[in-house]
Amino acid sequence: MASVATLLTGATENTGFKGIAGRFDRRNLLSFGVGIQGTMAFVRTDTGAGVQATLDSGVVPVDPAMPGLLQRLLSHAASPDEAGQFRILWQERVRRMLVDHADDPRLVRLATLNDRPDA
Repeated sequence: MASVATLLTGATENTGFKGIAGRFDRRNLLSFGVGIQGTMAFVRTDTGAGVQATLDSGVVPVDPAMPGLLQRLLSHAASPDEAGQFRILWQERVRRMLVDHADDPRLVRLATLNDRPDA
């Protein structure tokens, strides 16, 4: 999830873009364990206004074959065909999240962040 946040915002822990002429530094803007209620929060550095996002991936059901295939993969017992089937099912679930449920308010919920986690 941190990689997704970095892709969306450019924020990093202590690596990344150092800015231009003292501006636009994206380092030290990604924090962990800050006590939010959601899955992740986004806070403006200029105003302190923020939002917390909560992901409920259970809104998009898992194909019934996936748990068994995952166990076989993790135990190194899956055949190449089973591994391929798992990849297809995984990508199909991701597609359903991003396309079929793009406007589903249950998948991602946003709430105003009243208190800054670093305040």
